Amino acid sequence: MREAGGFVTDVRDRDYFDAIYFREPRGILFEIATLSPGFAVDEEPGHLGESLRVPKMHAHLRDRLEQTLTPVTNPRVARREGAARRERPHLPGAPGRRPGRGAAGPPPRPRRRRARPAVARRHARPGAPAARRGAARAARAAGLARVPLVRRPQVGRPDPDTWHAAFAALSAFHDELWERTGLGPERTVLGGFSMGTVMSYSLGLDASRPAPAGILAFSGFVPVVEGWAPSFADRPGLRAFITHGRRDPIMEVGFGRRASEEAEAGGLAVEYHESDAAHHIDPAHIPAAVDWVGSALARI
Repeated sequence: MREAGGFVTDVRDRDYFDAIYFREPRGILFEIATLSPGFAVDEEPGHLGESLRVPKMHAHLRDRLEQTLTPVTNPRVARREGAARRERPHLPGAPGRRPGRGAAGPPPRPRRRRARPAVARRHARPGAPAARRGAARAARAAGLARVPLVRRPQVGRPDPDTWHAAFAALSAFHDELWERTGLGPERTVLGGFSMGTVMSYSLGLDASRPAPAGILAFSGFVPVVEGWAPSFADRPGLRAFITHGRRDPIMEVGFGRRASEEAEAGGLAVEYHESDAAHHIDPAHIPAAVDWVGSALARI
């Protein structure tokens, strides 16, 4: 692929497999992975799936994952425990099977309720090009705009034609949303991941567009487009929450650092986070992002 002119990452060690990553001209990310060494590298084959296993790059998230993941029943363990209960002799008065009921087990784990925010928030998202049957129809039914795909022939420099088309579609989407809901740009946080971040910067920092309450930027960059430049001086009080992974093979971490430095130099209040994540949203950053959005909107 490199001989054909494609950008391919170095081999990445994912503990359970090795992988390389590349994007095709339309921006779709592909992963090619090996079958070995497999999932039996850190547990016995006969006990696969009986406990949570995470790769080294996510080991620091174990406690958080254990608190948030929904418990599931491993059918192999359930069968083994069921057979043991059936073989165990039942003594009068001892806990076990009751008439008309299955074998007694541990009490059900109580469901955790999510705390509702003190201030009601409205979430809106534009519709990207349909990736599955019925997606376009669902988007129209929900009143979502259909945003053209932004081509990115070079990281940091989107294709001008598709960038302008997406900019126009997103501008129309936000203008209609504000008129329909009565919410203004000053009560709006623009946010996204990857190219969603690029377009959030584009609209949030454009001199012809109203300034939002904040920009939520996950793993993206401030674009370089001929005839366009970010505007900072005309939007005092604008805040930005920026995160990026040091292991990002698609948009290297320097893009996040430069965006943070450029925004701070322009007078924006920036909260910047880095981690060992790749090209994804690090779950460890979510609580800080939620708090940041709350504080950005609480000022209104």
